[in-house]
Amino acid sequence: APATQSQARAALLFLYRCVYNDPRQCWNELPAPRVTPAPVQPLTASQLRRLLGYCNGQAGLVLHVLAGCGLRLSEAVNLLPSSIDLEAGRIRVYGKGGVTRMVPIPASLRDALADHLDCRAREDRADMGRGFGPCGGLFSGSAMKADSDGVVTRQPLTARQVQRTIEAAAEACHLPQAHCHALRHGYATGLIAAGVDLRSVQVVLGHSDIRTTVRYTHTAAVDEAGRVDLLA
Repeated sequence: APATQSQARAALLFLYRCVYNDPRQCWNELPAPRVTPAPVQPLTASQLRRLLGYCNGQAGLVLHVLAGCGLRLSEAVNLLPSSIDLEAGRIRVYGKGGVTRMVPIPASLRDALADHLDCRAREDRADMGRGFGPCGGLFSGSAMKADSDGVVTRQPLTARQVQRTIEAAAEACHLPQAHCHALRHGYATGLIAAGVDLRSVQVVLGHSDIRTTVRYTHTAAVDEAGRVDLLA
């Protein structure tokens, strides 16, 4: 299997570079196995609505952001209140490799995000009134922790908390294929099905290589071909 080959290749490279301290560059020429990614399988619109119906609270809002804006989970939990520009209808996202991109906010999410920003501001004021430090993240958790200066600060919502929320919702909806990244898949395939060009989808998703974006055309192509019945 390609995954087994990749693991063996990594082990050999580590052995000669780090254990034997072999300076030769020929080890870099070991061919990497070609892995063909599996076709993306996004949730249907009805499955998505059913799933998100079980997702409440801040973790639920994070999942709505993943589905409506196509963010990675790590990007969403690291958002700051200043990342949200409701007037322009955009989110400033700090992605992989330190690359910053802008993502549009769908109209259906703007009121929820506006209400959440108000709640976060009130929460920070209440925490500071009790002598605690403000939480810097857009999404806050319940855990409190002292920083290096001894100031107790509310900690941001963690990715694991969001994952637990979607896992519980997926179990309740009998959707074992539902996970955080599936929401991003659904966003990408939805944009392509709506006629958004690949380059725009690549920019919004933060892909460095267009070949990663092309993967999402598979579902749209199957749906398009499914409209033709040659036996009718």
